[in-house]
Amino acid sequence: MDLETVDCPVCGSAAADVVLVGRDFNTLYPGEFPLLRCRDCRMGYVSPRPTAAGIARYYPDHYWGPPPPEGVRPYIDRGTRAGIAAIVREHPGGRVLDVGCGVGKVVAFMRDRGLDAEGLEPYPHACRIARERYGIVCTCAFLQDAPLPEGSFDAVTFLDVMEHVDDPLGNLRAAYRLLRPGGLVCVKVPNFGALQARVLGRYWYWLDVPRHLLHFSPAPMERALREAGFAHVRARALPDWQGAMVFGTSLTYWLRDVHFRRRRLEVVPEAGQTTSDALVGKVYPGVPSAGKRAFRWLARNVAYVPFAFENLIGRSVELLATATK
Repeated sequence: MDLETVDCPVCGSAAADVVLVGRDFNTLYPGEFPLLRCRDCRMGYVSPRPTAAGIARYYPDHYWGPPPPEGVRPYIDRGTRAGIAAIVREHPGGRVLDVGCGVGKVVAFMRDRGLDAEGLEPYPHACRIARERYGIVCTCAFLQDAPLPEGSFDAVTFLDVMEHVDDPLGNLRAAYRLLRPGGLVCVKVPNFGALQARVLGRYWYWLDVPRHLLHFSPAPMERALREAGFAHVRARALPDWQGAMVFGTSLTYWLRDVHFRRRRLEVVPEAGQTTSDALVGKVYPGVPSAGKRAFRWLARNVAYVPFAFENLIGRSVELLATATK
């Protein structure tokens, strides 16, 4: 695997401490990756990390999952809805670019809210689904390589995307160039400052290394936006029920890892195989499906209760930031 060592991608400092060493509990591809925290700006980042060429293997076609069936509205989380609502208030009917649009469900939701939205997605598989399923305009490119004219958008969104990029300042500056004066940038990321992130460590579902190269809390996010030239910067944690889902899945990762280590199992999906297919018959095969569903319910509705108060003190798992040009 090709790896590269980097300094802090926000402030450039080389002074950092290792917080944990994570692995890919989602797709089960091999490799362990140190997660560092910058001593100067407190930004979290993976280093050494896969190169731009090497990271593609961690995005198999099944990573995005299929779009919902025809006639079924896709789920849009509270943070995404809040960001889109801010755009509708500031620029009703405005032209919007959704960077890293995946299979296009958020762009479709934006269009339903009266916005002139289009997508940008570097992975051809997801881009093809976005065009075929939702009929949206979707440019297949990375932002800094996209053939888009300057000053052509009223808003640019990075919704669950900025944590994936290798150059956050470069991407934010590219967004700044694409915006008209007064344009809005909206960034939603997992909140690395959440209480459950600290407790669950390498098993935290939204850690998701190495796909998540960057790990933001409010202060580093605000600094990145200001460094890119934006004004009226605000980053805040948003209460959301997803905290329970994230917590429950994190417990599943932990339990599965304990099971594998005790039995000295190493499960790696074969080419074209999904994670679920690779796990068939290997994770507590004697436990009935009803028992597994009961575990997930108890994890999300009982074990999570002590963590639920994080929503009340502004340290929930979703971080939403907005700023203007």
